[in-house]
Amino acid sequence: MTSKSNGYDKLVDHSDDGLGNGNGIGWGNLAGHLPEIGFIGLVDALIVHPLPFLTAGVMGAPTAAAPMYWAYDPHLGMVIDATAGFLHTATGNGGFTMLLGTDGNWELHFSGSSKVIRGGPDHDAASPPPPPSGNTVVNGQKLPAGVVNQNITWVGGTGVDTFSGGVGDYMIGGTGTAGGGLNGLGNCAVYSSSSGSIVADMQNGFGYGGAAEGNVYVNMNQVRGSTGSNVLIGSPDGTDMKSGGNNTIMISTGGSGFEMRPDGSGNILVSTVGADRVTFSTKGNWHLGQDNIMLGFSTTHGDVLDLSALAGGINFGINGGAIISDFHKTTAVGYDAATGSGDINKYVSIIDQSDGSHLMFSVDGHVQSAGTEILDMKFVHGLSVATLYQNHNLLL
Repeated sequence: MTSKSNGYDKLVDHSDDGLGNGNGIGWGNLAGHLPEIGFIGLVDALIVHPLPFLTAGVMGAPTAAAPMYWAYDPHLGMVIDATAGFLHTATGNGGFTMLLGTDGNWELHFSGSSKVIRGGPDHDAASPPPPPSGNTVVNGQKLPAGVVNQNITWVGGTGVDTFSGGVGDYMIGGTGTAGGGLNGLGNCAVYSSSSGSIVADMQNGFGYGGAAEGNVYVNMNQVRGSTGSNVLIGSPDGTDMKSGGNNTIMISTGGSGFEMRPDGSGNILVSTVGADRVTFSTKGNWHLGQDNIMLGFSTTHGDVLDLSALAGGINFGINGGAIISDFHKTTAVGYDAATGSGDINKYVSIIDQSDGSHLMFSVDGHVQSAGTEILDMKFVHGLSVATLYQNHNLLL
């Protein structure tokens, strides 16, 4: 196999280690040929002794026995390894290894199984299978009394459809136009009640693990994960993703106006080739000071950091007391009547550190003295708040 500069082939190329050393290790070898403990050991070593061209971490999980590990190279891409039992799934042993290239192409291998799924801009999604004949058909968003939420064929209508996912469900989105995503559609699969982690493949239209096991998505362009660790994979055509809780990996593989919304802490947001919109909203479970990481942020791709729905205040998220930023009010610090807003540099600051850019925010315009970190953008340096704001890569 010949390595290509887009990074995906190097992830699986056994002639190159992906680190520029040419010693034949390769991300593919690390993920697929080392014993699982070998990859885990690599991640542990990188956490203790970071390298300038690699970062790695461990995702939280519902149980200590089912963690998810990841390693990322900004030039080549990402490897994700979930140990056995991470998913409650009929495919393999519940573990998997995923290879994600910087060009958005990816493949996921289920452990203990020959099943492999692939996606990204270079992969066309197959036509969905027909709904199972034995499913209970429900027209609308709510289940009739006494119906158990699994093996349901949900049929959407003219509004925005939000379906609560259950095992074996088949979701057909309707024609609603409110919400985000491609063409403004807002049809959403929600797994807030799932008792376990899920993998949602929004390109091919299939769900795995927890309440997503056996799910099929047709005309669905939003997904909200469980409250555990999840992997949410977007479609190159554009899919909105919400973490649903903490410790979720959200992967964008393309699309325009793509939204990734971390609803908690410890989330990893991965942007590849699309113009992605990262939205922080205190309307959900997110609040100031949560620890989230973005990999692959790029102004060239048109990525946008949307802080416009942020709020702060004493005990926010615990006892209420939310205070919406006054940035667009006459009381704003550095207010300019010509622009109708305050001084962006008083509200947002970027601290450039060795690992990348740390985005800081202050609800009352005192970011320099009392900022709260919003996002850690690994491997990205030299960003200017004023330039981002002027070019609409930063919204407030």
